[in-house]
Amino acid sequence: MKSVVNKAYMAEDQPRYRFDQRGKYSGSSPCSSDEYSSYSSENDQGQNFRSSSRSPGPPASRSPQNLEGHQGSAEMENDKSKEPSQKDPISEGEFLPDDIKQIIGDDPHTKTPATVLIHQSIASRWSHILRNGIPRDELSSLLESLPVPSNLPELSAPKLNPEISEIINNPQKTKDSYYTSLQDRTAAGLSALAQALSVFIVESENLDGKIKDERPASPTGEEPYPGSREVIRKAFQRQGIPESALNTTLNSLSEGTIRQYGITYKAWWSFCESIHESPFNVNSKSVILFFEKLLSSTTNRFNAFNSHRAALSLISDQPIGRNMLVKRYLKGIFRQRPPAPRYQTTWDPQIVLDYLETTTGSDLKAQSFKLVTLLTLATGQRLQTISTIRIPNITMSAEGARVLISDFIKTTSPNSAQPCLHLPFFDAKPSLCAARCLQTYIELTKDLRSTDSDKLFVCYKKPHKPATKQTLSRWVKETLTSAGVDTTIFKPHSTRHASTSAADRKGLAIECIRKTAGWTSNSTTFAKFYKLPLTQTGNFLHTVFDQSEDN
Repeated sequence: MKSVVNKAYMAEDQPRYRFDQRGKYSGSSPCSSDEYSSYSSENDQGQNFRSSSRSPGPPASRSPQNLEGHQGSAEMENDKSKEPSQKDPISEGEFLPDDIKQIIGDDPHTKTPATVLIHQSIASRWSHILRNGIPRDELSSLLESLPVPSNLPELSAPKLNPEISEIINNPQKTKDSYYTSLQDRTAAGLSALAQALSVFIVESENLDGKIKDERPASPTGEEPYPGSREVIRKAFQRQGIPESALNTTLNSLSEGTIRQYGITYKAWWSFCESIHESPFNVNSKSVILFFEKLLSSTTNRFNAFNSHRAALSLISDQPIGRNMLVKRYLKGIFRQRPPAPRYQTTWDPQIVLDYLETTTGSDLKAQSFKLVTLLTLATGQRLQTISTIRIPNITMSAEGARVLISDFIKTTSPNSAQPCLHLPFFDAKPSLCAARCLQTYIELTKDLRSTDSDKLFVCYKKPHKPATKQTLSRWVKETLTSAGVDTTIFKPHSTRHASTSAADRKGLAIECIRKTAGWTSNSTTFAKFYKLPLTQTGNFLHTVFDQSEDN
C-alpha cells in the first residue's frame, strides 16, 4: 500500500532519490526505478517507512530543490528547528477578503457561547425545585390556582371521545391519562407565564400613559388642537375602551353635542398649553382655574359653565362633575351669574301668518320659505326635526298629511317613541294650509331631487342639494325679518316659543301642547321657558295718562 502511495507522489520524469530503511535521505545521487521498487517492497513487508512529516508521500520540504546542499537528515532537522515557523495563508484563512468572509460567515469554532442570566431570586428557587421537586399537595393547589385562560381554551388537553374510550385497552387509557396530565401541567406553566407577561404589559401601558400625562401638552406647538372628535376619541382610549369599539362609543354622541363640546375643548386645550399641563389631566384644581379664567374674560352665565363641566367630565378619568370643590365653585357662579332664559317675551305668530297669506310668489324660493315657516308654526317642532323629514315617511289622506320622523333627533332615546307630525287640511284659509303647501312643494321639486337623497327640502339654487338645518334656519330668519319680527332679538328657534305660547293663550290643553311640540307628559320645559307673554309695544305712562277714551 505504501509503495502505491509513494509511487503516486513521484512523476515519471523526475529522478528517484535514495532513502535508508528509516526513511532518511542517504545521498544526493538518484536511484534507478528497480532500486526504488525494491526499496518500496521491503517496506511493504514490515519495514517502518518514516518521514519527518509522517505523511504518506514525500513532503514538499524534501523535494530535490530543498534537499540539495544538506549532508544528512540530522543536519536538515537542526536547520528546520532554527527556521521560524510560517503559517500557510490558505489553510489558516488569515488573508480572506472581507466580502468572502461575509459570504461564508464567521468561523463557528471562534464563536463564544451565549450566556443568559436570570434574577438570582428566581434561580435559587427554581434550583431547589429542580433538585427536590414540589410536594404533591402543594403541586395540586398550585395547578388549581393556575387555570387555563378563558380567552385561550386551546391550552386545555383534548378529552378522549367516549366511543374511543370504550374500545381501547387499559394501557392505552393509562397512556392517554399520562399525556393529559402532562399537558395540563404544561398549560398551568404557560398560564402562569402569560399572567406575568400580562401584568407587565398592562403596567407598561399604564406607565406610558402616565408619562404622556405628565408631559406638557404641546408647549412648543408640536401638538396643535386636533378637533373635538379626536379629543374625545383619545380620551376614550385612555379610559380603556378597546380600539375596535371606539367608533361605536363615539356614535353615542350626536354631531351637535360634539360641535358644542368643541368650544370647550378648544379653550381648554389652549389653557392647558399655557400652564404646561396635559389636556387629559382633568383635575379639580385645573378645572377651577380654567373656569375662573373664563369668568374673568367672558360674560358667560351659569348655563355655559354647566356645559363646560359636562364636556370636561366626558374626557376626564375622574368624576370631575361630582367633585365637591367643583360643585361648590359652580354654585358660586350660579349666584354670581344666574341662568336666565333667552327670551322674556315672544312675538305674535299672527304677524307672520298675515305676511305669508299675502305672499303670492310661486317660485321654488318663495315656496321653500313659506313651507318651512308654516311647518315650524303648525307643529311647534324644532328646526332640527323639520330638516329630517323624508319623502317616503309622508302619508297623504283625506284628513291631511301624516309625517313620521325616522331620523335621530335631540329627544331620541331607547325608551321614547319617534315623533309623528299631523297636518290636517286648513280649509278656512287654504293659502295657510301646511298640508296643501307640502303637496305643492313635493310636486314642484320632484324633478329636481337627486336619486341618492329622499330628504324633503332641497336648495332652491342649482345643483339643488339637500337642504341642511342651517339652511332652513336661514330661510326662517329671512321670512321673520320680512314679516316684521325683530330678528336681532328673536332667533329662528323662537318660532317654537311663539307657536306654543299662542296655543296656550288660546286655551289649548297643556297636555296637547306638550305632545305636539315633542315634550314628555311631565315636562316643565314649556312652563319654564316657552310660556311667554307677547311683546307689548305700548307705553304704560301714555296708556294711563291718555284720557281720550274717557271722553
